[in-house]
Amino acid sequence: AEKLVEYCETLPTSPFSPLALKEAARCYVLAGDSGRAQDILRRIVAAYPRSPTSRAARSELTRMGAQPN
Repeated sequence: AEKLVEYCETLPTSPFSPLALKEAARCYVLAGDSGRAQDILRRIVAAYPRSPTSRAARSELTRMGAQPN
């Protein structure tokens, strides 16, 4: 997960960055770190608001019972 986040920090304008962050969030969920996953999902919503991945991140945050902002 950290390598995916690192990729996004290195190449924030890459069209793959929102997807990489979404995958990082999934990894954190699987590892039992829902707090970190929520932080990553919120980052997607804030940094890529027009991305389809942002809509998916909002849905995932709602499913987790968290606020998107």
